[in-house]
Amino acid sequence: ARANQTLGTNIDQAWLDRVRLSSVKFGGCSAGVISAEGLVMTNNHCVSSCVANLSTPQLQYNETGFTPRSREEELQCPGASAEILTDITDVTQRVQKAGAGLDGQAYTQAREAEAGRIETEACGDDAKIRCQVVSLYRGGQFKLYKFRKYSDVRLAWAPED
Repeated sequence: ARANQTLGTNIDQAWLDRVRLSSVKFGGCSAGVISAEGLVMTNNHCVSSCVANLSTPQLQYNETGFTPRSREEELQCPGASAEILTDITDVTQRVQKAGAGLDGQAYTQAREAEAGRIETEACGDDAKIRCQVVSLYRGGQFKLYKFRKYSDVRLAWAPED
């Protein structure tokens, strides 16, 4: 409400959910979905290994940049994967209940085991989905993050260094 009043915006929960669910994990970097076709934007250093792997002695994309003229000219990044956040579920009560009445290592192990069970229940053995229970606010909240994994990651553009 304060941002809307101060900035003259109209940010609502639907907008916040849409933005949050466009979050992408790309290697060790964060990224975001910026088009309905699945175009993802991230920082240049996040694709540097892809650029290096696609370069040849004749074509040094780190020196020239990479700008395909069409989607058909985009190049697949060898070994790259991207994970797009698809859902966030509150699992706080379940994780906290698992550790109730326990201390020390027993407490930690019980909560970790419960988080593992939650992840397995949510994702099963589907290779295209990854689940992760995330601790927030020093264990005050626990959220189950569900990601859709993509292994066909293509370089659509990269600037020269």
